[in-house]
Amino acid sequence: MVKKIGRKKIISNVWMENYKSLESSLNKDERISPRIRSWLNYQRHRRSHLTAEKTDLLNGLMDLMEFDWKKAPVKTLRKSRKRDSIKGLGQRIAAARIKAGYSSINEFIKGTTFAYSSVYDWEHDISIPSLDRFLILCERLDVTADHLLFNR
Repeated sequence: MVKKIGRKKIISNVWMENYKSLESSLNKDERISPRIRSWLNYQRHRRSHLTAEKTDLLNGLMDLMEFDWKKAPVKTLRKSRKRDSIKGLGQRIAAARIKAGYSSINEFIKGTTFAYSSVYDWEHDISIPSLDRFLILCERLDVTADHLLFNR
């Protein structure tokens, strides 16, 4: 119980710091930082769970924000990043990784600048690698681009 109370205080302090940063940026007519913009989008998402005090504070900034933060469309916390992809690319990347002798993604990414989540997303067709990453991937797996793209 003590941890939850302490955590709520920390969250409240962070919330107030973000609010003050937003208020300061709006009063100085500065650009809102991406971190604060993201935080504000999150407040829209959870607007039904905000306390009356927090809602009043954000309502007080509506004129400076030039929009009604409560009526703005609610954005989900994590949109599906699934893009139009090349059919079967993820399966071919996973198969090539295993064929090259890397049984796990962690084993494969050692010695590279690839992040685990990136390779996971590529293999599960959530995203596709950029061109430079794709070329490094082909070289590391010792396969041709045609093989990964078109199974040739």
